[in-house]
Amino acid sequence: MKAIICKNCGASNFFDDGIKTICTYCHTKYQRPTTKFRSRKNIWLAILGLSALSFVIVFYLFTTAKSNNPVSSTYTGTTQAKTIENPTTESTTSARTKISKQLYARQNINSLPGWTIDIYNNIHVAAQRISQASAYPTYENGGSYTELEALIGTPPTRVIDNNSSHSKKLETTAEWDTEARLEDGAVKVMITYETRTGQIVRKMLMGTVY
Repeated sequence: MKAIICKNCGASNFFDDGIKTICTYCHTKYQRPTTKFRSRKNIWLAILGLSALSFVIVFYLFTTAKSNNPVSSTYTGTTQAKTIENPTTESTTSARTKISKQLYARQNINSLPGWTIDIYNNIHVAAQRISQASAYPTYENGGSYTELEALIGTPPTRVIDNNSSHSKKLETTAEWDTEARLEDGAVKVMITYETRTGQIVRKMLMGTVY
């Protein structure tokens, strides 16, 4: 199967909200493939058709056999109704069905002071440019980390310096994390920006469901 690549940011990580396929990083929405759905629909239609045909044949044979049996056709005795018990229902204490981590993160991002899903969605990630003339990639038209932090109004939980003489990465990552403050999960936002220019080069919204 050919991998799906986001046409806007080049990412290959997606999640499904039940209606469309959404890029994890820039949240561009794509129509869900319908090939499998149509194939499964045709299979179910064929199964239903065979089931209906089988029912008609069994009913016909049963009716024919009953009409040829004089005892059963003239019998007028009463038939005692059978008592059918309802199946045992699931225990009310069974574990609840957990929502996906991505959906949980999007629904609970406002648990991080200053953050909303609209603010996250509107963060513009810089376009990366790789040139043979330079040993390092360059970035263009990225949102400003300084402006984002001022908009959020709360400092990050932690700041990770990615600058390394070995990897030659000149980036910094800021994290906002609910950690263990929520009862049913945790939410984290990670913003990576180019240290020199302050352009935002990556964003990530993650959730953990307990």
